[in-house]
Amino acid sequence: MPLHSIPSSPLQLKLLLVALLCGVFSGLRAQMKQEAELNWEDFLSEYCPADEEGLDVQQLEWLESLAQSPLQINRASRENLLQLPFLSTAQVDSLLAYRERKKGFLSPGDWMMVSGMDFTTRRFLSLFVSCDSAWTPVVAEARSSTRRNIWKSGTHALETRFNVPFYRRAGYETPSSPSRSNYYVGDPWAHWLRYRFTSGSQCSYGLILQKDAGEPVAKEGFYPYDYLSAHFLFRPEGKRWAFVVGDYELYLNRGLLFGKTLYGGPERFGSSLRDDDRFFRPHTSSDESSFFRGAAATFSGRHWVGGVFGSYRQADARIEEGEILTFYTNGLHRTLNEIDHRQQADVWAGGGFLRWKSKHLSLTLANSVTHFSQMVNPTLRFYNSYVFRGQTAVTSSLGYFLNYGKWTAQGEGAFDNGMHFATEHLVSFRAGPRLTAYAQARFLTPEFVSLYGEVQTRNTRPRNEGGVILGCNLSPFNQWQISAWLDFYRFPQPTYTACQPGAKGLDFQVQSLLSLKRNLTWEMRYKGRMRQRTVTNEKILEYRQTHRLRNAFRWNGRTMSVTGQFDATLATRQTGETNHGWMCSTRVAWNATKHWQLKGFLSYFSATDYESSLYAYEPNWQGAATSTAFFDRGIHAVAMAECKVGTRLFLGARFSSTRYFNRSTQSSGTEEIRSPWKNDLSLQLRYVLKPKK
Repeated sequence: MPLHSIPSSPLQLKLLLVALLCGVFSGLRAQMKQEAELNWEDFLSEYCPADEEGLDVQQLEWLESLAQSPLQINRASRENLLQLPFLSTAQVDSLLAYRERKKGFLSPGDWMMVSGMDFTTRRFLSLFVSCDSAWTPVVAEARSSTRRNIWKSGTHALETRFNVPFYRRAGYETPSSPSRSNYYVGDPWAHWLRYRFTSGSQCSYGLILQKDAGEPVAKEGFYPYDYLSAHFLFRPEGKRWAFVVGDYELYLNRGLLFGKTLYGGPERFGSSLRDDDRFFRPHTSSDESSFFRGAAATFSGRHWVGGVFGSYRQADARIEEGEILTFYTNGLHRTLNEIDHRQQADVWAGGGFLRWKSKHLSLTLANSVTHFSQMVNPTLRFYNSYVFRGQTAVTSSLGYFLNYGKWTAQGEGAFDNGMHFATEHLVSFRAGPRLTAYAQARFLTPEFVSLYGEVQTRNTRPRNEGGVILGCNLSPFNQWQISAWLDFYRFPQPTYTACQPGAKGLDFQVQSLLSLKRNLTWEMRYKGRMRQRTVTNEKILEYRQTHRLRNAFRWNGRTMSVTGQFDATLATRQTGETNHGWMCSTRVAWNATKHWQLKGFLSYFSATDYESSLYAYEPNWQGAATSTAFFDRGIHAVAMAECKVGTRLFLGARFSSTRYFNRSTQSSGTEEIRSPWKNDLSLQLRYVLKPKK
């Protein structure tokens, strides 16, 4: 700086000092980074607790991809934040209002000052959102996302995985009397290949090829594998339109017509009320049945949003005498019988929605039409006399979303072309900064037809159920959260597990999550279930109870996280039978160096039968979240390692081992393993090309 330009007056010196301090402060803010308060497996354990109902882990691949690329909290738009399913619309608006008022977030600690952000939500947010950038005003209407900028800012990822079993199932042995269902045509190795390009939430395209163990390669009509999926999605910010071509998933309203709008259980109802206009997302998982294949698009105006979709795909089915008797959804084509059922039914689907929006209220009309190439007529059983039979299914719904002060409500009512009715409603009341109460009511007639709905019910499909859920989330202080809920339900007609109409049930849960220190969290969870089910070999009902207790400690440091967990189960029957189980497990993740990441899992389990099974998440590759059921008596271990070679290449290996102490065989039929051991090795290669900063 030239001498004549140096400030000489006290006022000039003060102004220069303020400017320098502001510059240093902004630089510090831009470099500020935070460590996530939990890892992916711990998030699954808290947000999607696995239990006897299991978990649709395929749906979590999309959520895991968001965790792999955290949003910048000081730059994220409202639409970006609404992607996170644990944030309600009210919470997103509170975050944005605080950011605008305070000119950004300095650190994750600021989230404590945001209205409605409880302890659990703040923990989850630390995994999906980063606070390492300076505040930048976001004005969606003024943003111009040119195609060139989207391509330049995107990430290319190529991944391949190869699984090797160190055991032999009965299906790979040559049977003495071969049939079309007692041996596998292919080899025992599984292979998976995926390429994907992503540019935030604006653009995504990719390709997936998958071969399951036992499936043939380049024969029996496979080119070269049995499963091939591709998609192209374009959703430029600042534009009033978006579209996807290829394989995609739909979600809308409360899920009576399309998709899953809620992850986790009823304990997340308080934060599940959201008014999301996205309607579709790309299908990027290895699930071979739960998706649409075709195109979908949305258009928006000032106070309205509309969308349309069309799909054609071939579904696995058993067809006899020109009628579809059974649909198969596991995606396995290993035996000649399974290959015979591959892609036998043509399925056409189409529909759309129209939504009107105001500041506090939105109304949505939606419709779907599905036509099958043959008449659907399942073999008559006591539990399916009321299910869909026909060739064309039409379902329409009216949904609403209301947000006014401390009250938020969302609901949906639907009719099919047979005028069978279903409805579901959820109301949430924020009584104060530390207490939220909610209630859900649902009634779905047995004959109601919804082929793609995934509304929150106890039944496997959205039909034949009525129920009420009451719950609350309480934070006695900032680092402690308690959640509790009760679910009363009834099945008007017989189900697969209850041979008589009118079977009833009661589920309940109490959970406590307490931060003992900055990096140490203690979780206690008790879950109970009392449900009427068929007495074995009888045609009467009995009450069966299951009680599950979990006590877990999670420590999360800068380079290592450790979880210690104890689970216990007690299962009783009204007829007198009692079973129990317990398990001790630990899970470790360690970023050993800048290039090495290690994960491990070890458990000892003892359960007298399947009803008293124990459940836990174990480390796995992205898109392959695993919730394992443990029963009988034995040990289970997992070891994972991933090495970063250079700046773009990642090499990984995963070894899992199970040893049973009280059995010499596992599974049955073609899946039988004649050994107490079960060992698997999985190798993965990833090549990631990120944009230059």
